[in-house]
Amino acid sequence: MADAPDRQAEDAAQHRLRKAGVVAGATLVSRMLGFVRDMVVAMALGAGPMADAFFVAFRIPEALRRMLGEGTFSMAVGPALAQARTDGGRERMFQLGRCLLLWGGLVVGPLTALAMLHADLLVKAIAPGFADAPELAARAAVLLAICMPYLLTTAAAGICVSMLHVLDRFLMPALSPCLLNVVLIAAAGLGAGLGQDVAVCLAAGLLVAGVGQVWLQLPDLRRQGFVWIGRTPLRPAALARVGREMLPTMLGASAFQIMLMLASFRGTVLGTGTTSALYYADRLLQFPLGLAGVAISTVALPELAALHAQGEQHGFVTALRGALRASLFLAVPAAVGLLLLARPVVVVLFGRGQFDAHGVTLTTAMLQWFALALPALAMTRPLLAAAYAQGRHRLTVLAGAAGVAAFVLAELVFEWTAGPRAPAMALGVGAWLQALMLGRGSAWHMDRADAGWLVRMIGLGLAMAGGIVWVDGLLPASSWLRVACIPGWAVAFGLGALLLRVPEAVLLGRMLRRRLRRA
Repeated sequence: MADAPDRQAEDAAQHRLRKAGVVAGATLVSRMLGFVRDMVVAMALGAGPMADAFFVAFRIPEALRRMLGEGTFSMAVGPALAQARTDGGRERMFQLGRCLLLWGGLVVGPLTALAMLHADLLVKAIAPGFADAPELAARAAVLLAICMPYLLTTAAAGICVSMLHVLDRFLMPALSPCLLNVVLIAAAGLGAGLGQDVAVCLAAGLLVAGVGQVWLQLPDLRRQGFVWIGRTPLRPAALARVGREMLPTMLGASAFQIMLMLASFRGTVLGTGTTSALYYADRLLQFPLGLAGVAISTVALPELAALHAQGEQHGFVTALRGALRASLFLAVPAAVGLLLLARPVVVVLFGRGQFDAHGVTLTTAMLQWFALALPALAMTRPLLAAAYAQGRHRLTVLAGAAGVAAFVLAELVFEWTAGPRAPAMALGVGAWLQALMLGRGSAWHMDRADAGWLVRMIGLGLAMAGGIVWVDGLLPASSWLRVACIPGWAVAFGLGALLLRVPEAVLLGRMLRRRLRRA
């Protein structure tokens, strides 16, 4: 009987890893499709004035998608839905879900209509550079009016996804961004192939993708018992709670996006190519961050919210510790790989055509600084999930604001010595400060076992770094060959973790053996 708690903890960890694997796989596919989308849109639209008009129009829905996507919206809505399910079962949760959908439509609908009617004023506010180009401003206003209804579909999809997360369903929500990228790729390709206006096709494709993202969640919701027509209380206490918590949730979870936006703005005055290098480095960072941060936190939030609602403090801390360890287990080797293999990765993926040696050098430097920030960014996601599950919104806002303030100050200081690299360096400062503040204010505190685990991870990271440097010295000067070795380094890190009995590696090994036996 003494082994029962350990067995339960291991089963919970295995369940968490399985679900995280589902989200991570779908997130990786989405990141790859997003990269293909960027290439297709670039080929179809180019980088001329008409492309600028589309990207100005796309900026608002894209910013909202980033804020509401990747589990961020679930951080605001999830705890309230989990509490409703704990108090009154699925039907109570579905009542709150229908109420959120109703009030979301009543609030977002008029705002969307207002934005469509006054799209020209919005364009003047977000694109002052179009003041001297009335034709571009008019075109951007038309495209923005077409894109704006996407706000309604994004809000509806976010609520549906949040309900599925609480019900422990993750596959369809994780595939939602994939659908968006597939539709936009098809829209750009069809527009270019049929000789149509590609920008209008993309704007219309955005609406189709928004409707599709809602539709994708409906079969799973129906199987769980959700119906659209039913009791919908207009003023539940849980709805008021969601309203109060929405803004601080978005501010805390979007701190990195705010820093990245400010970095891009400062990049425009730090030399040609700085803003582009930041964009490309961020795209590469999103691959491991989607696995190490987004996937783990997406799975952890419903579990943390349910444990907090049930008053299970020990289980809450155990789940948070597991989420943090799993995030770092993935982030550490990814950070080492990006730091030491940044240049061959950039050369292989981007180093052709107009992407010259200066672009390679600058993007490599940005990516290396981003790699140093990756562990902090990976830890931030589960720490935010834990804080939102506990209702500690003041902590998330303070940590996010401190991170942004630290970024601004560090960027101004680094500009004196680092030049174009300053924004990427400052992003690391802001990310680490936010993560440390969230960690210090969380329910989890490092003990001796955690310290021993961290020492093993640092040792594995250093060993991996030494191996990469040694092997690279033996290889011929081929970026393709160095990139081809990346899967081998991932396997080597995993085998080293197994030898050192790192719990996450042991669990993965057991799960793999069981799967092979069943096969």
